[in-house]
Amino acid sequence: MDRRELTQRMLAGRSRLEDALAGLSDGDMLLPALDNGWSVKDLLAHLAFWEKRAGDIYLGLVFGDIETLEGAGLSVDALNARAFEQSRGLSLAQVRESESWGYHALRRLAAAAPEEHLFNPRCFAWTKGRPFVEWIADNTFGHYEEHLPALLAWRGSHQG
Repeated sequence: MDRRELTQRMLAGRSRLEDALAGLSDGDMLLPALDNGWSVKDLLAHLAFWEKRAGDIYLGLVFGDIETLEGAGLSVDALNARAFEQSRGLSLAQVRESESWGYHALRRLAAAAPEEHLFNPRCFAWTKGRPFVEWIADNTFGHYEEHLPALLAWRGSHQG
C-alpha cells in the first residue's frame, strides 16, 4: 500500500461509515442496540479511542517514549473496557466530535508523515516488522469494516 491507496481506502471506509450513520437521530444513537449492548454512541467512542491511540502510538514511536503510553501493557479487552468506562459520561456531541477529531488527525498523519515512518517495516522496532501504515489502516477503514455489519444489521431491523 502506498500513500495514495491509503488515502483512498481511508476515504472509502469513512464514506461507508457515514452512510451507515446517516439519518440516525440522536435518540437512535443512544439505544443499546449493538453487540454487547453498545449504542451507536458507544461504538463511536470506541472508534475515537482507537483512532486517538494510533496517533499517540505514532508520537510515542517518533519521540522515543512509547513505554509511557497510557495503558501500555494492557490487553485489548482491558483497553476497550477502560475506554468504554471513560466515555460513558460524555455527551453524544462530545463523542462525535472526539471521533471526528481522531479520524482527521490520522488523515493528517497519513498525508504528512515521512514515507519511511509509514511504510518501512523496520523503521520502528516496536512494530515488530509491521509498517506503521497498518496501525492507521487497522484503526480507520479496517476498524469500521469490523463493526459495520452489526450496525447495518441493526439499521435494517430498526427501519424495517
